[in-house]
Amino acid sequence: MASSAALINCGNIGKAKFERVHVLFDSGSTKSIILKHFVRKCRTKKDDKTKFNTRGGVHTTHGSCATQFSLPEFQNRKGIEHELMVDSTTDRSTTRCDMIIGADTMKKLGMNVMHSESAADWGKNGLYGSIPLKT
Repeated sequence: MASSAALINCGNIGKAKFERVHVLFDSGSTKSIILKHFVRKCRTKKDDKTKFNTRGGVHTTHGSCATQFSLPEFQNRKGIEHELMVDSTTDRSTTRCDMIIGADTMKKLGMNVMHSESAADWGKNGLYGSIPLKT
């Protein structure tokens, strides 16, 4: 696992302001999750209640939404759009992180968490950058 910062937005990338969030890269999490606080203006697709027990805490979701974000700690400031599960929590102080990038997003982006190198790479051979793992 690695932690990082991301810039998050649920509107049009060209028009909306991005907000900084604390991100946990969790390769053991099958889905990516964002706190409702950051996507409260987004249209959420309703789904059955699901509980995720993660390193970042217990997250309860009731749906998902298309979210745009970037990962400025990597060299490439490429915009990313991905469907994230929405945690019903709006109080940031009750969780260890604001967003979890799970295996679904890591696979889509070509990200690898390499414990042997104590680094997370994005793209083949770190094409889009590499960051050290933080513990």
